[in-house]
Amino acid sequence: AVNPTFPDYPSPPSLTFSVTDVSPPLPPGVSYTFTPNPLSSGQYAQGASFVANVPVTDSGLYTLTIEASGGGIVKQATVYLNVNTVNPSFIEI
Repeated sequence: AVNPTFPDYPSPPSLTFSVTDVSPPLPPGVSYTFTPNPLSSGQYAQGASFVANVPVTDSGLYTLTIEASGGGIVKQATVYLNVNTVNPSFIEI
């Protein structure tokens, strides 16, 4: 879960999350979901869940920058997505 804390700022009434950068780039078709988004101040203790749906890509470590913005405050955090290919020759019948 993504739990926002702003120790040096007043808490904004809500925050909107987005992925602003990925390195190395992931292929087209990748989607990112934050739930809930936006996150109201009453939900800060629970945080938001984050899901990256990566249909097909090479194994590797990907660096994602997540941004939270609201009430004139913008904060960024770095998270790492470790993609492992388990069995690329698997065929469902």
